[in-house]
Amino acid sequence: MGESRRLSKVDKEVIAVALDNMGRGDVCIITDDYSIQNVASFLGLKFRGLSEKGITKRFIWRFRCRGCKKIFKKFYPSCPDCGSELKPIVRKKDKVEL
Repeated sequence: MGESRRLSKVDKEVIAVALDNMGRGDVCIITDDYSIQNVASFLGLKFRGLSEKGITKRFIWRFRCRGCKKIFKKFYPSCPDCGSELKPIVRKKDKVEL
């Protein structure tokens, strides 16, 4: 998905608590954070926005080197091949079923 560097420790804990409680009833994450919503949609968790509508598409992110143009699944502070900066790009968009 490529969201790991965008999620804080607390964001990951919110997702973990939702996953832990999934079998115990109707669990829904209430958040305006699009990265949390994106991960939740891939994990089959329900979510909704608090003051924003929420995502309508979920993204799979990749990282493209600005220098050599190589694409990586994982984020690096700089390209392992040429040392240039990596830019996040959307590899795939899927419609979110709400």
